[in-house]
Order: sequence, then structure tokens, then C-alpha cells
Amino acid sequence: MKQIKKLIDQKPVYTRILICFIILMAGLILMSGLSLFKKPPGKSNNGEKSLKVDILKARYENIQVFIKGYGEIHSLNSVSLSPEISGEIIKVHPRLDTGEIIKKDELLFYINPVNYKAAQQEAYARVKQRESVLLRIDLEHKTDLIRIKTMHRNQTLAKSEFERVSKLYNTDKIGTLTGVDRAEHTYNEIKDVVDQLNKKIEIYPVLIMENKAFLESAKAQLKIADANLNRCTVKAPFTGRLKDVFVEKGQYVIPGKNIITMADDSVLEIYVSIDSIDAKNWLIFDNKKTEKENLNWFFPLKKVKCYINWTDNQKQDVQYGFLHRVVNFNPKTRTLLVAIRINTQNNQSKSFPLVEGMFCTVKISGKFIKNVIKLPIWTVNFENSVYLAKENRLKTIPVKVVRTEDDYVYVSDGLTPGDMVITTRLVNPLENILLEITEAGHH
Repeated sequence: MKQIKKLIDQKPVYTRILICFIILMAGLILMSGLSLFKKPPGKSNNGEKSLKVDILKARYENIQVFIKGYGEIHSLNSVSLSPEISGEIIKVHPRLDTGEIIKKDELLFYINPVNYKAAQQEAYARVKQRESVLLRIDLEHKTDLIRIKTMHRNQTLAKSEFERVSKLYNTDKIGTLTGVDRAEHTYNEIKDVVDQLNKKIEIYPVLIMENKAFLESAKAQLKIADANLNRCTVKAPFTGRLKDVFVEKGQYVIPGKNIITMADDSVLEIYVSIDSIDAKNWLIFDNKKTEKENLNWFFPLKKVKCYINWTDNQKQDVQYGFLHRVVNFNPKTRTLLVAIRINTQNNQSKSFPLVEGMFCTVKISGKFIKNVIKLPIWTVNFENSVYLAKENRLKTIPVKVVRTEDDYVYVSDGLTPGDMVITTRLVNPLENILLEITEAGHH
């Protein structure tokens, strides 16, 4: 290096310029060679980015409202049976077990009838005795009515005889005082008999009335005895299912104690609570009150169709019922309790049947909403507005929601048919952002 430096120092100025030029040219040649291995950068695009969205075209529809509720099924007719008499059970139905189906008028159990047969016979004997007494009094009454006629005649004759004998003795001095006294005595005796017989005849109606009352009492006792004897046999009041059984052969039972509960599962009911606002707006009432329905209560409900599913098996066959009546209004929860009636004979489920005790989902057919637009629930944000695609730009439009049901909302104002509603879920999108529509259709 020292030699080169020394050489350079010895050269003239132009030699230094030449060397610098050579070095510069070598650098340029090197840079040109390296540039051959570098790929040119892509062209930059400074255009506006678009947002991909799905849309649906709004259109007017007439939508029927369905009011959703929940309730537990119970049998419409459920009867607790208890014996009306006491005694030992000597016979029971061979299938007297919980869950069994017993047909109407089949024997459930039989109470020992010995004492009740004896009571029946005794009551029957009393009736016959009272009937005999009445018959005897009636015969005596008729006989005494005949006798009184004879005694009146004898009284007239005895009086005439007494007056004749008395006149002969007092006027004509014929006869004796003893004969007069004897004639008077005979007259008085006959008169006394007539008076007693008249009194007896007057008492006969009272005796007859009194004994008729005794006879009616005896007949009433006989009816009770007959009824008690019939109560020894307890039969099924209807074809139904045994819910509870607390009886067996040889058991001693007493009146009033529930020993069997039967349920008629041919007709079931579900009580469903409905929000009072929903009930007011969407339930269909029959506003034609009859004269017998002047109470200050709800109008009768239209018997509209209801759709019923067991909550534990929503995929089962849908069964049907109909809206039956308003049960009550709860001021604390501000709900209306309605009864849904199910006729099981009209619901032949191919899968699991609806039975008492199941908790079910119920959809009640309500009124129709006219000229509304049905949208997926997520298309309307919490401010009650939707995003529209207008000229490929996003626009936010306020709307009026009249009903929310399941995964849909019904819009009455703010949209017109043909509006393209964005169905893609967006979070705080920019207003007027450019859109790329990937799908369009009707809901």
C-alpha cells in the first residue's frame, strides 16, 4: 500500500482522475449485474376495497302469529274413589294395579254385604208393617162410618122411647118412674157411644196421616239400605287408567278415605301462561256474547289449532289440540292462563305418545299480521335498524318491528318491497362502504 501511495503521489493529477473513473465504472457494471437478479415489484392498486355480503329482497306477506308457551299435560277427568260404607273387601279386580286400563262398569272391589243385606231385610219388614197398619186403620175407618149410621138410628129410637115413656108418666100417670129412668139411661148410653164414635172418626185422618209419615220414613230407610247394599259393589265410572291404588283383598275400609284414583286419558289439557300483551294483541276472541254470558269476564276463545311437542323429544310427530278457554289472570306475573285441550283419539302418534305429566312446548295459532316483511332476527340490530344494499353501497335504515317470533322479526315500516336487506352478520360497518353482493334471493 505504501508503494501504491508513493506511486500515486508521484503521478500527475490526471492519473488520479483516470483511476477514479475506472473505479466508478466498475461499480456501475457491478450494480447492473446485480439488478438482473431482482424481480420487478408488482403494480400497486390504490382502488377502494369492497365488502362481501349476502342479501335478500324484501317483500310483503300476511303472516299468522304463533304464540309460544309451555305447560304440563294433565287428564281432564281424574277421579278419586273412596268407599261410601265400611267393611271388609272380599273381592278385587284381577288387574287392580297402577297403570292398568280398566273399562267402564268393570268391578274394582267388593265389600262384604252380609250386614247390609240384613239391614235391607229389616227395613223391608218395617215398610210391610207400616203398610199393614195403614190398611187396618183404613178398614176400621170404613167400618166405623157404617156403625155411626146405625148408632144414629138407635139414638133417635132411644130418644123417642124416652120422650114417650116420660110423657105417659108425667101427663097420663101411666107407667112408673123406674121405667122412665130406664128409658133415659138407655138413651144416654147410646148417645155416649155415638159421641165416642164421632170422636174416633174425627181422629182417623190424623192417624192415617201419621202412619203414612211412618211408612214414608220406613221406605226412606229401605232406600238407604238398598243403596248401602249397592255400595258394596264399586265399579269403574269410566274407561280409564289407574293412577293410584291403595287397596287389596281382606283390607277393612272406611267411608271417605281415597283408595283408588282413575284418570280418563282420552281428553287431556295443558295450562299455558301467555304474556298479557301477547294475549291482547294476538289471541282470537269470539266477541259474540250470549245473554247467559253477561259476567265481567273474557269473551270465549276461538277454537283455533295448537301445535304440541314434548320438550324432551322435539323431533317427534307434532300433535294437535285446540284453544279451549281462559282459566285465570295472574296480576303478579301479568299473564293470562289458557287451557289447551287435546283429544287423543284424533292424535295417533307414530312415535312416543303425549301422556299426563309431560312438559310440552305449545304454539297457539293467533291473528294474521298483514303487509309485513319477514326478516331473520340478526338482520335487525339493537337500535331497530337494518343494513340495505343500495347501488352497491351500505345504507342504514330505521325500521319498526311489530313482532319477534323464534328466529324471525316482522317489520311493518321502514322497508319497501324490493329493498335488498343485508343478511350477513356485520359489526359496526362503515356507512356507504362499497359492497360485493355474493347471493341474492327471497326469504
